[in-house]
Amino acid sequence: MNDDSIRPFGQTSSSRSKLSGEDQGSYLVQEPFWNPYGKFLIVISSLQGDLRVIFDVLLMFHVNNVVLLNGTGPGHLYTYNPFANYACGRYYDEIIGFGTCLNNRANLFPDKLVSGLRNCTFRVSFPHKPPFTVNPSIVKHLIRQQPLIGFEEKLLKVLAEQEHFNITYNDSYGKTFYSVILPNMTAVGPLSLLQTNKTDIIIGGMMLSPARYSAFSHVSGHFDYLDELIFAVRLADLVTNSKKIYLEFHPTVWLLLILVFIIYFILLIIVLRPKDKSLIMLKMLSSLVLHGCGMSCRYTVKWLVLIWLVFAVIINIFYQTSLYSLTNNPIREHQIDEEYELNNLKACIEPALVAYLRAEHIPNNITLSEEDINDCDNIARNVHKVGQNRKLYTVLRKMMFEFSKDHFTDPWGHSPIHTFTKPLSKTISAILLYKGFPTTHQLKEMSL
Repeated sequence: MNDDSIRPFGQTSSSRSKLSGEDQGSYLVQEPFWNPYGKFLIVISSLQGDLRVIFDVLLMFHVNNVVLLNGTGPGHLYTYNPFANYACGRYYDEIIGFGTCLNNRANLFPDKLVSGLRNCTFRVSFPHKPPFTVNPSIVKHLIRQQPLIGFEEKLLKVLAEQEHFNITYNDSYGKTFYSVILPNMTAVGPLSLLQTNKTDIIIGGMMLSPARYSAFSHVSGHFDYLDELIFAVRLADLVTNSKKIYLEFHPTVWLLLILVFIIYFILLIIVLRPKDKSLIMLKMLSSLVLHGCGMSCRYTVKWLVLIWLVFAVIINIFYQTSLYSLTNNPIREHQIDEEYELNNLKACIEPALVAYLRAEHIPNNITLSEEDINDCDNIARNVHKVGQNRKLYTVLRKMMFEFSKDHFTDPWGHSPIHTFTKPLSKTISAILLYKGFPTTHQLKEMSL
């Protein structure tokens, strides 16, 4: 038994007290680095009474690779197999004895998942959160030949077919409450269903955080690099028609054009010496808009006038080209696209997402009053509000926004919503399982 992978689970003085064993085990499972998949050796100094009180506690904490050793006498070894006869880790039929420790050559930690998850039935809880999960009772009014299901529902269905296990859906919960993980790895909110053995799997685009990573087993990777938290504000308004008159050129170009006009006007005045100087100015302006005009002058001066005419034609071509571009691709007022520009706007964010940002210490300046929380408890309604009010902004998940993007368009198919180029944070979606769920690694590989 000199195996480096064997870990001491703990030491107890008697097998009579179930409460004592449960308390000692609870201290271990409250550690962030608690790993129920390890191999454990429990030494009991005085083995008395029914060993089931110990194995019941181990079963509750999903500790499967475990051996009990009597610390006195010849040192008898005991274990159990909660996966025999398709028990699926829920119960065990018998306690297995390996005999005495002295000269024992048996494999104390055999592979107990011989049949895998075949014929097992797992309970699944989920919220209505398209596109990740879809509650049939909410979309039952849709006339479809096949039931509408979410991405993760479909993924779980495929995994069940590959591993030959069954799933039942129960205890669907609301999505407006974010489950916080306390320092002792206890979940507050819907995820507590996993720790109280009321469900086995929770799906619905659950965001994987460091605390959740430590508190639960999970299947992730199926939405990596696809999802992120994004800012959404109202799309900037189009510039007025009056501004389009001078927006074709940069202010520097306009200044240079005026300077060239003045210099050339002075040059023509010196060369032509006209009696009416304003007439020269008007003819120069008319040439800029390609209006023809006559000008009597000497042959040598005509070259000077010709140069101005060529210059006027080139400027006019560039101006009309830019004007045509603005007609087909209208420009807008200044568009908010940086986080620091949100200081003057008011947040309208789903309370569950605000709780996530605060729990995961993601830098932000989001402050919500009780009134804001009551008015912004629906993601779709939040986006509609932002599209109608330039003083509001929201934060939401990119996949959920892209899935429902068509619902936020006007009658011409244009969206009034602008999302920032830079996301607030990347997110990892995961299927959360109770800690110690069997074959998690295989499920993760198949989900990719």
